[in-house]
Formats: sequence, C-alpha cells, structure tokens
Amino acid sequence: MRILFIEPKSPAEHVFSLARIPRLGSVLLATIMRDHGHQVRVVVEEIGGEVTPLDLAWSELVAISTITSTAPRAYAIGDEAKRLGKKVVLGGPHVTFLPDEALAHGHFVVRGEGEETLPELLDALGGAGDFSTIAGLTFARDGKTVENPKRALVGDLDSLPVHDFSLVRGWSGRKGIVPIATSRGCPFNCKFCSVVPMFGRRMRFYSTDRVLEEIRRNGRNAKHVFFCDDNFAANPRRAKELLRRMVEEGLRIKWSTQVRVDAARDEELLGLMQRTNCYMVYIGFESINPRTLAAVRKHQSPDQMRGAIRAFHRHGIHIHGMFIVGADEDMPGAAEETRRFSRRMGIDSVQFMMLTPLPGTETYRELEESGRLITRDWGLYDGSYAVFDPHLMTAWDLQLETHRAYRRFYSWFSVVRKAISFDPVFAAIRWHARRIVLRSRKRIREYAKILLADIMERARTPLGVVSEKRDRPKRVFLAETVEEPYHRFLGAFLGGLGVKVESIDLDRCLREAGCTLRSELERRTLARRRRSQLLLVPLREEMSALGRHGRDMVRSLSQQIDRYLPKGFRLLALDLNPVNDSLYRAAVDLGLVFCDNMRLIQGAYRSALPVLRA
Repeated sequence: MRILFIEPKSPAEHVFSLARIPRLGSVLLATIMRDHGHQVRVVVEEIGGEVTPLDLAWSELVAISTITSTAPRAYAIGDEAKRLGKKVVLGGPHVTFLPDEALAHGHFVVRGEGEETLPELLDALGGAGDFSTIAGLTFARDGKTVENPKRALVGDLDSLPVHDFSLVRGWSGRKGIVPIATSRGCPFNCKFCSVVPMFGRRMRFYSTDRVLEEIRRNGRNAKHVFFCDDNFAANPRRAKELLRRMVEEGLRIKWSTQVRVDAARDEELLGLMQRTNCYMVYIGFESINPRTLAAVRKHQSPDQMRGAIRAFHRHGIHIHGMFIVGADEDMPGAAEETRRFSRRMGIDSVQFMMLTPLPGTETYRELEESGRLITRDWGLYDGSYAVFDPHLMTAWDLQLETHRAYRRFYSWFSVVRKAISFDPVFAAIRWHARRIVLRSRKRIREYAKILLADIMERARTPLGVVSEKRDRPKRVFLAETVEEPYHRFLGAFLGGLGVKVESIDLDRCLREAGCTLRSELERRTLARRRRSQLLLVPLREEMSALGRHGRDMVRSLSQQIDRYLPKGFRLLALDLNPVNDSLYRAAVDLGLVFCDNMRLIQGAYRSALPVLRA
C-alpha cells in the first residue's frame, strides 16, 4: 500500500522556526511500514513544503500526525484526502484526547503510541482482521463512534527500528538538526503538560548501545543532534553512562537537550556534558513566582533556577529558558518580571509562552469545567495567544504584556550585545526571534482587540449597558456599607475615570420601607441632567464565601432594591472581598462600565492602590 505520512506546518512563526526539527512519530512509523513492505513517503511541511495534490493523488492511505496547534491544518488535509477517496488516519497528542472531533475529518484515529496499532490497522484494511480488536483505535461504525480499549505503552523501545530520515522529503542531515530519543515518559506530573497523559510517568529507556547506533547512523554527520527526551537527565546514572560511552567511542557531536534544573546539581554530569560538546540545554523554568511553581507542581524554586543557570554557564553550556505566564497565581506584570529575571541571569534565549490548556491535561479539564476557555480555535493554542480567562488579570493584559516582554527581551541592543561578546550564533537567534516578534505584532494587536471587546461585553452585560457613551453612568452612588478602606479605594479609582462618587446610607433607606431610597436618589439627582445612574452595593464577605448560594442571596437583594430605584438607575453588586487578591479583575470589570480605555483604567487602579494600602 502507498502510505503518505504528514506532519502539518505550524499556524504561525515561532522562536524555533529557524530550527526545523521533525517530530519522530511520523518518521518512525514510516520506517516501520517500509519494513513491512509498504511504499512510504513523509512530508514534514516545515521542511519539505506543503502537501500537494500530487502527493495525495499518489497515496492510498494518508496518515496525519498532529499536535493541538496544527489540528486545523491537519483537519483540512484530512478533509481533502477524504474528498479524493483516500483512507485517512489521524494520530498524535491532540486527537488522542479528542478522537470524536478528529473522526469528522478522517476514518480512523490512532490513540497514544501507534507503533503497534498502525501495522494492525493496515492488516485489517487488507482484509486480515477486525477493526474492533485493535487496541488504541477509534473509528466510526453505522454512524456511531467505536472506541477500542487503550493500548499498553511500548515496553521494549529497542524493538523499534532506527529512524530513517531519508524518507523525509527535502531532508538533509548535514544541514539539519537530527532528533534522537533516548527515553519516553516523565516521572513528574506538571498540571499543564500532556507528556504524562500521552506517554506515562514510568520512564522507558532505549539501551545505551541502541542510542549509540542512532548517533552513528543519523547524528555523526549532522549539523546538530537534539536529544529530544522530555527530561534527558531523569536517570542521571544512565545519562552519564551514555556520555562516557560517547567519549570512549570518539562520538564528539554538537548536541542539545531538555533538562530540569536539578540536573545542574550533578557536577560529574555537567563535566561530561561539557566534554561531549553539549552546546545548549532547554530548561522548563516555567515561572519565577513560587506560588505558580507550587500550583503547577513544578517542584523547584527560583533559587534553584538561579543556581542551575550559573552552573550551566560555568561549564560553557548555553541556556534556552522556557516560561509560562498566566497561571491563576500570576498578577499583572508577571511577564515583565520574568523578562527582567531572564536578562539579569543572562539566559541566552527564551520563550515567554502564555499558559495553554492542551486537551488531555489537568489544566484543560479545570478551565473547561469552569467555563473559562475563551476559544476552541486550536490554531491559537501555540502559546502565543491568551485562550482562557486568567484569574488575577484579564486575557487582554496577558496577551499584550507577554508580547511586550518578548519584544523587550529580543531588543536590538540584546542582538548587538551578543555579537560583541563573540557569540554569533545567539546573536543570529536573537535577531531572528526579533524579526518574528515584530512580524507578529499586527496579528497580536488584532487578537487583543477581540479580547478587549469580549471583556467589555461581559463587564457591561449585567447592567444592560450598551457601548454607546451617552448610556454610560456619569454618577455613582456608593452604599456606605462598603468597608473601609475599599470605600476610599473606589472613590479614588472612579474619580480617576472622571466619575462622580457620592455615598448613600443604603441600610437606613431600606429600613424605612424602601421608599426613602427612591426619594433620596431623586433628591440628589437633578432631573434635567439625569443620565443612566449607578448604585453600587457590596457583595459581603459572607455572601462571597457561600458561592452559588451567596449569588442567589445577592439576586434576591437586588430584586428588593430594584423596586425602589428611580427610573434610569441601575444596580451593580461588587465583590469587595476578592479571593487571592483579585481586586484588579474586579476594578477592570467596574472600570469598563465607564470607559473603553484600558490604559486609563490601569492608571486609575495604580493611582488608587496607595489609598487602599494606607
């Protein structure tokens, strides 16, 4: 059978666009199927160009591997292949966790590792078996989805063949970066990571002899070797054994890999990495906020991060730092603080990625259940877009602050500084990254406008306030039951927005049969100048703590007060006892009722904070 393996291109440029590294899944599966007697081709779109109609016409079966951000492109290819009458198989992390979605664009979904599932599927397609007996396969029968039991992970990795990169269209090992895996799985369990749901927590290793064979065949003449393990030093003893053997056999290659900060505590390992010409390590620092690190179960501290950076640099090893911004513990300004940390510590290159809830992860499940996902446009799930509603800041803040931090880190000054420090490779990397950041500015701003419009709509909906400026409240009556110092804070904050604030004794007015409230408000508002006015009532601490029941109490109180409001007045309940210091979010939601200028709202908030802390 003629099988076309496809790895779709990313939806947009990213910091690794210069280093075109194929994922191993399609290459390995193509090698296996070639060894089974099939004709195979591999198209990695970021290396060999886009799939063409001629490619699809040649194939009998199209196998597409996709991560979340490439899913729209994968689905488009699947739809076109189906239209041409080709059998379509989808695999990879994204469709593993959303097989029902994927089946709309293909005939079969291979969940999890496919080295055993795909050959069995090909045998069944040849008439030698039943689809329902193939573990790890999802397919449709009579209009219904059939999800077979999960397949066990591959136990003996050495049983898999050496990857044949010559099958990849446009591949040149001498010019490219060759990925080599020495293990699968990760013993850690970070909330936002899909590695454990996909490959398990139990580490599985290739033997040292097998890894050396991969290096001899694919890595010896490569421009660069990337050990693509999720944690190369998860077993330090084994990692050091491999590096010693590389020294003994004279395999002096230029290489990089992914490690955790704890690898820097092993001086022997660092020495071997330096001796074998390790050029760079990719470290998932994730955050400099200890609360965020604890919340995502990263099990490291900022001090350990600083120590690791110094240790790797001391051994002449460059560092690519990977950070996430936007966790529920991150406040506005987190991206800028991370940038300053990165620059102060001399990290050579960085990724400031917005926390992205990938399907299959605990983060995705929590945000989906709480209704905080902003979009399911998977093309935006590449870390460059805010796709969920953060807790302590707005999605608009997260989007623009992260992009600004990127732009400032990859400044022209940083490019020049790397160049004059005789580091031409990272000068080129920073120059390339800066070009990408600048080219992305227009689409980032357009997306930020969409986020802001959504935030405004949600902020004004409870009041029924439309976007017309003439309908916005110009005067606010604030219930005196608002506790100090929040009363002073609200006065200063709203005053900064040009809104007049007056106090009213709400409890007394309600005690006096409610009619006093109407007369009091009418007396203090000139009819000839009346516009849409607003009465602010606090959501008391005991109501906030009651959750849904507390909201029901507020609704009941609102209905009671509404009966006594003069015409043109609206009521807004304020949460003045925010959990985890989320006062900023409450202030933004309130400020958007009065104006469209987020910069003005942010300035008014910052100006009012000293009043709150006084």
